[in-house]
Amino acid sequence: MAVLRSLARNNATLVSNRTLQRDIDTDDCGSPFDDINISRNTVSLYLTLLKNLYVLEEIPGWAPGLRSSKRLRVSPKRLLTDPSLAAAAIDATPEKLKKDLNTLGFLFEGLCLRDILIYAESAGASVYHYRDESNLEADVILELADGQWAALEIKLGANQTDMAAANLLKLNAKMIKNGEPTAAFLAVINGLGGFSCRRDDGVYVAPIDCLGPGFAKD
Repeated sequence: MAVLRSLARNNATLVSNRTLQRDIDTDDCGSPFDDINISRNTVSLYLTLLKNLYVLEEIPGWAPGLRSSKRLRVSPKRLLTDPSLAAAAIDATPEKLKKDLNTLGFLFEGLCLRDILIYAESAGASVYHYRDESNLEADVILELADGQWAALEIKLGANQTDMAAANLLKLNAKMIKNGEPTAAFLAVINGLGGFSCRRDDGVYVAPIDCLGPGFAKD
């Protein structure tokens, strides 16, 4: 239970095994074994078990180029396969989440990632996240086998759209400067209902209920 609670508290983040270990050691989940410290090897075994049970998803880091070693060096983004599991593990009621928008934002990102993983698989695309040495990040990178790629940012609040779009444009410009193809599309996913649109800067904005295999074309 302590492992699940720790994963839930760090849902949809690049949490390391060491951080999970420290978090689990200080967790009080009511177990009679709370006074026993968990080893990092045991943490790894639990994570493997949860992945085999399809409870845990790991999204690897992305770097263009077949020979890049960044994919191997960047920590995976870890999330429970459904945000309801994370909410239940930390007893996140609607009332509590209204007072903790940061946690709500991570649960929302987990919800979007769950759907994106399903749609990407149906389209034959791979899903990654991006973070480089300058801390330039993208929540989601979609990549096809032919090298086409797209970048997405997930933001619960509409007030974060401008910042997210600027971040995506910066990433695209960096890839072009490095000789990579331009992104097939850039998109910000938010929690507002309504229609998707294309901004003047070319970045799409789409509410989560407009997600689908071809939402950027629509």
